[in-house]
Amino acid sequence: MNDFLTSQGLPPYFAMGDRYGALYDRMVSIMERLDPAENSERRAERRAEIDELDPGTMASAWLDVDATVGAYCRERALAVPVEIDALVDLHLKAIGAWLDALETRLPT
Repeated sequence: MNDFLTSQGLPPYFAMGDRYGALYDRMVSIMERLDPAENSERRAERRAEIDELDPGTMASAWLDVDATVGAYCRERALAVPVEIDALVDLHLKAIGAWLDALETRLPT
């Protein structure tokens, strides 16, 4: 990796982006299987709608890391982590659990 980027402390953010990217890809795949009419055109339409939201408006509750992790921890009697890496780990795990539940609804 570029020494400048490394010196700026960016590699952990790139790694986090990769992890969220993989989760997003899984989410899109599941949504397409749940709704076969789902396609890139419909996604583009929704993306445009999201782009029109007022600044600060959240497109999905799943984007609120603190709320998502807080609910996940309450449901499982876990302590909410304060360290960012642990928080991200649980956020990814919570969304992954939601996707697992969605997958059980898919036809085999």
